[in-house]
Amino acid sequence: MTHNLAAADAQWVVDPGPTDRVIASVPGRPGGGFDKPRFGDDEWDITATALRPTGVSHTLRFNDAPAAFQPVLRRIAWAAINLPTPEVLAHKAGSNYQLRPSPSSVKYYLSTWKQFCRWVDARGIHELAEVTADDLSDYAQHLRNRPILHSSKALQLDQISRIWALAPLLPPGDRLPMPPWETDDIDAVLGPPLNTNENATPPIHPLTMSPLLAWALRTVTDFGPDIIRGYRDYLDIGEQARAAKTARGEAPRILRTYVETLRASGRAIPGNSRHIKGGGPTSPTIAATYVAAHLGIPEHTISDQHRYGLFEGLPIATAAPLNTLIAGTIDGRPWTPAIAFHEADMLMTRLAAACLIVIAYLSGMRADEVLSLRRGCCPPPIDSPNGSQRHLVYGTHYKGVKDIDGVRKRDGERRAEPWVVVEPVAQAISTLELITDSELLFPRSAAWVLGSRGNSRRTGAALSAPGANGRIASFIEWANQLAIAHGRPHELISDDPAGAVTIRRFRRTIAWFIARQPGGRVALGVQYGHVRLRASEGYSGRAASGWHDVFAMEEARALADRLNEAAERLGNGEGVSGPAAGRLIHAANQYQHRFGGRFLTSRQYRALINDPTLQIHDNAPQLLTCVFDPNKAMCLSPNDTQGQQHQRGPSLDRCRAACGNVARTDSNVAAMRQRMNHLEAEADNLLQPLPLRDRFRLQADAHRAAIEAHRRTRHTTTGEESR
Repeated sequence: MTHNLAAADAQWVVDPGPTDRVIASVPGRPGGGFDKPRFGDDEWDITATALRPTGVSHTLRFNDAPAAFQPVLRRIAWAAINLPTPEVLAHKAGSNYQLRPSPSSVKYYLSTWKQFCRWVDARGIHELAEVTADDLSDYAQHLRNRPILHSSKALQLDQISRIWALAPLLPPGDRLPMPPWETDDIDAVLGPPLNTNENATPPIHPLTMSPLLAWALRTVTDFGPDIIRGYRDYLDIGEQARAAKTARGEAPRILRTYVETLRASGRAIPGNSRHIKGGGPTSPTIAATYVAAHLGIPEHTISDQHRYGLFEGLPIATAAPLNTLIAGTIDGRPWTPAIAFHEADMLMTRLAAACLIVIAYLSGMRADEVLSLRRGCCPPPIDSPNGSQRHLVYGTHYKGVKDIDGVRKRDGERRAEPWVVVEPVAQAISTLELITDSELLFPRSAAWVLGSRGNSRRTGAALSAPGANGRIASFIEWANQLAIAHGRPHELISDDPAGAVTIRRFRRTIAWFIARQPGGRVALGVQYGHVRLRASEGYSGRAASGWHDVFAMEEARALADRLNEAAERLGNGEGVSGPAAGRLIHAANQYQHRFGGRFLTSRQYRALINDPTLQIHDNAPQLLTCVFDPNKAMCLSPNDTQGQQHQRGPSLDRCRAACGNVARTDSNVAAMRQRMNHLEAEADNLLQPLPLRDRFRLQADAHRAAIEAHRRTRHTTTGEESR
């Protein structure tokens, strides 16, 4: 498989023969190599090298590369699969190289190598040893000019560096010289990124996410018990059909009598009918198992008599309803008239998908960690001193996990610190423990799994991300059918403008929601029974989780948007009043001076959110803007300011008009005037009780006084003092 060079240099060179195994061994898996694929094959299925339970199938293809480079591409790919990452890369400062790349990484590496070989081949070079440092500089310039993300360009150059790092282990004709980007800063080669804060994962649109979450929660809490009972009834019927025994000749007689009764009454025989993706239902077929259990006869009797034409002309129903009690309701009506026999396994899949959505969205976990959750990951809740309960979830994380040598561990490790989650997440986990028999909560296969799109031909025991995405898509279709059936068009899950809803988008979406929506933290706290901080900091409960990084970045983006909007409005002559008016104007001016009109890097976002003079928060319900200074904040209790030094922002649900952080803009006052007019109309409404009318009038008078105070004291950046 490898051949020893001259004894003097005692090096090994990668040069397997055509029939040698591609996968010599898989670290972390007992046993030897795998018989297939072989080195000379045009395609290599390397799925067996996956260690994560969510691993999917991966095939390397070489025959679409220039013919002269196909042998060297095989050798480099073989080395990436079987040899540790060269130390010159693994221990490079800032390196994120894996000791053993995952199959998906190797597949990506090969795509970058093939792209490089095509470029080299087009220049009339047909051997890597002929490539010069100038050629590599030209290739970097070629990538620099391509309209792709800076990070993608850097990754592609990294993989050219891998070929160079492997040089001592490759035949002389396969060796590359040191690339110039190994001695120069990558930005000197590719140019600085236009926006180093590249996050290509779009949040799910609120008009898509809100009804999706509502249907998922409803399915877990309201429909779930019915679905589980229905599936047990379905299993019982199967057992009854298999256990049925009758005397010789008795079963056909029972069946004929049953059919005659149906014909005489004009009733249809119970049937099965499934919907075709993108179309209508299939033609119904007889629910043989259901009928056999009902009559107490062997199931084969039905197929035997079908051949003899017993059912000729007999109508077949589209469903075979189970006797399952339906307790769940929508607006007081049962969510379904009955659970059909042929729907039981499908509904279990939809229930598992609902659990997936609830856990992935409301926990903030990464996709691989969600799909790798195991039975017992959420122990009984812990009682807090204040009487609330804390639900903890222990999982296996992968991103950023490294061994003692600082090299990434592909199989991840169990979290030392758990996620702190809301009660619906704990309930979803409990539901999964009821409906799965495996150690994994999201197994690739279960008795009720009909199949998940994108989940075939793989070795991982857990559901893959593509498989999870398929379940989410099917759940959305099913939930929309329920919304239509129950006359709830406002709860239809609309198509997301940014594309399909995927499991990897939930984490970004919850961070976006908390940071961007008015009162986002408070809204989550109220909706899911959390105290204020648990809606964000408590979702992970760990500083090392990476969740804080996602949330902090979204908060920084939202803050930048608020400052930019304030600067534009003030620049257009909008006035501001209140004790914090001067600080609001200063913050807007400082933002424009330091950050205005440019893309912000991650470092600049961190500087922005950590600058105490730039912290402004819209509080639309209170008709004001908060220019937050914790030393002036009346919304913070002594515990907030003394015992929780991590407190970054105000408690907008406890805002007080007399606070020194209050500023009112013309926009705030315009909204206040609208509310005042509404209150006055209610105060003049003779149908309202007198105490309420008096209260409305007092509130309107308070708004009128605030509006007048704003008119007298407003300041603008243009020097206009009042109007």
